[in-house]
This record gives sequence, structure tokens and C-alpha cells, in this order.
Amino acid sequence: MPDMKRTHRFVVAFAIVCFGTAGPSAADPNLNCNAYAGAAVAQNQQNVVQHCGFDGGRWLDDFQSHFAWCAAPATTMANLVAEDTARQQALTECANRAVEAQQACQVYAQAAVGDAAAASAQQCGLSGGAWSTNYAGHFNWCLTAPQAARDQETNARLNQLAGCMAVKQAAADQAMRDSCAKYAATAVGQQMANASRQCDFTGGRWSADFFAHFNWCVGVGPGPAGAENVVRAGALASDCMMRVCTTRDEVSITPPFFQSVTSCRDVPKPAH
Repeated sequence: MPDMKRTHRFVVAFAIVCFGTAGPSAADPNLNCNAYAGAAVAQNQQNVVQHCGFDGGRWLDDFQSHFAWCAAPATTMANLVAEDTARQQALTECANRAVEAQQACQVYAQAAVGDAAAASAQQCGLSGGAWSTNYAGHFNWCLTAPQAARDQETNARLNQLAGCMAVKQAAADQAMRDSCAKYAATAVGQQMANASRQCDFTGGRWSADFFAHFNWCVGVGPGPAGAENVVRAGALASDCMMRVCTTRDEVSITPPFFQSVTSCRDVPKPAH
């Protein structure tokens, strides 16, 4: 960060002049107060740029105030080092908080985009900035928002999405129940045809119990259930047959002049 590098240059400047000097004296001329004050102002500028929020006399943006404190008779080299060290540590902690904030906002933005994508896929009709699929927009908003605001926005999105999903699920459940009711009615009708035509098909597939068919359909879904209707229809059309034979007399020019001819064919069994 440019401002931090500038701060380090000022700190090195006053440290080179001051380390190794004799003990404190009134207005010690060996203290490089120009370098100290410049470093202090640069550190406060970094405080402002990083939005650290540090304040008080240590974080003044006034070069002359820092210079005057440094030049005071009671100020020692140890005082200068202590102040500089305190500011450096505070700025480091602030920088670490910024990194943590960026990481937290990456997670926030990813979750927000995922929620928005889910809402769009379910056609929930939700709109507004909270439901944007723009990752950068969510990330940048998060960086300036307090944690409470982030939590509130996340919870609001989750609640709205859950509400939409509940409505969609209820509609899907009703659609499935409707479809399974039609399936069960068809299955019972096919069993009635099986019985009336004396096809003798047996097993659960040929149950006359509407609710047994309905509950099975709900368990497996309308797709597999529909395939069962196709199987039953095929069995009734192709496998429930009876042989019909007819006999007719044919005339021949050679003896015997009359003979009976029988022909047979399979036809679907009729209902009784």
C-alpha cells in the first residue's frame, strides 16, 4: 500500500538519527521531529484510507501537533518509538480486519448470488438489489455494510426464498396428487376390463384398490406410474385373447366333392 510505504520511510528517517543517542534532555536536539511528525501524519492517512476509525491525539492529521509533541522537553526517543509502534500495530490489526472482511464478503456475495439463481430457477418473481446475480454488487455492498445489516439481508433473502419454495412445493405436490389420482383411476379401469374380459391377469399391478395405486404413484412419481398404465394397456390389447374357429364347406371338382374346412384366429376376449 503506497501510504504505508511512505510511513515506513519516515520511521526509518527518524530512527537512524535517534537510535543510540544519550538519555533524554530538555528539547533533545538529536530527535528528528520532522521525520517523526511526517510518519505520524502518513500513518493517520493510512488510518483514513483503510477506514480503520482510529482517533485521538495519536491519530491527528496535523503535522505541527505531532512535531510540537516530539520537540517537547519531556519527550524521549523511547516515547517516539512507543507511539510509532502503537500506530504500526493498530494499522496492522486494521489491515487484518480488512482481509477478514473481504473473505467474509466473498462468502456473503457467493451465497447471495446462489440465492438469486435459485429464486430465478424457481420463477419466484423476486426482484431488487438483494436478488441481483451481480457478484461484484453484493461484494461491494457487503464491504461497507455492518455485520448486523449483512445478517439482516441474508435472513430476509432466505425467508423469502423459503416462502417461495414452500408455495412451489405445495403446487408441485398438488399437481402430483392430481396426476396420481388420474393414474389410479386408469389402473382401476384396466383391472375392471381384466375382470370383465376374464383375462386372468393377477398381482399388485392388477389390484382394484384405487388408494393402493394412488399411494404407490405418490411414492414412485407419476413418470414410473404412467409406465405401468402402458404395460397394462399392452397386456389387455395383446395378451388377453381367445381363439375363434369357423368351419365352411368347400366344393371340389374331384372326389370328395364336398369337404369341410376349419380356420382359427386369435381375437381379443370380449367383456362379459
